[in-house]
Amino acid sequence: MGGGDGLFNKEFPSFRFLESISVPIQFLIVCGKNNKLRKQLEVELINSKHHVKIFGFSENIQELMALSDLMITKPGGVSISEAMAMDLPLLIFHHLPGQEEENMEFLYRSGYAFIAKTEEDLSELINQLIYDSAPLRRMKVRIEQNHSTSSARDAIHLIVEAENRGQSPKIKNKSIVKKNLVWR
Repeated sequence: MGGGDGLFNKEFPSFRFLESISVPIQFLIVCGKNNKLRKQLEVELINSKHHVKIFGFSENIQELMALSDLMITKPGGVSISEAMAMDLPLLIFHHLPGQEEENMEFLYRSGYAFIAKTEEDLSELINQLIYDSAPLRRMKVRIEQNHSTSSARDAIHLIVEAENRGQSPKIKNKSIVKKNLVWR
């Protein structure tokens, strides 16, 4: 997965590097609404030694993630949030400057993601994980241990606290927020 332009763009235009991965594995590639990329990959990977499934826009991303051991992606907020909710380890490949760079650094420091800077790094990391999946298992456990099941409640609590201090953005109907919140 990798955003509107896809993980592979002018800087990384090809998936041919996949053939350097030593043993056949399954790849689920989600192109979103980028039909040009999807068609390109269907042609490019037709004779791949790997079992490759290419998807366009998908309503069932959580199901694809549940089938996966690792998600290769850019560190965009939505993609990484979905992966963290599914306890899915990440391999970050390519990022945009700014927020995505900060996301990547946080994920790496937290032990939730690997980083590949080149196609060679990417295939080397995948090869290593094929033969030694212990780093993936440790990463999954680390994500599970830090997984918040109350993030929505925590966010509302912070909004209400800020509102009580007069620091929050204007909420149109404050009475709804105050009447419906019960903290335990």
